Amino acid sequence: MAVLMDFLLAAGLIRLAGQPSWTSLAMASAIIAVRLLINAGLRARPERRPGREHAA
Repeated sequence: MAVLMDFLLAAGLIRLAGQPSWTSLAMASAIIAVRLLINAGLRARPERRPGREHAA
């Protein structure tokens, strides 16, 4: 998932370099924000629920 977001970010930056516009800038910013949220979600550890045994 992280690699896909990196490719989307690269595509957005290439598009921004080729056609500088407010729309391209907004799209690249949105991709960066989504990438940060997804990476934070993937790194977060799920909390343990009381009463459930951890299967190892």
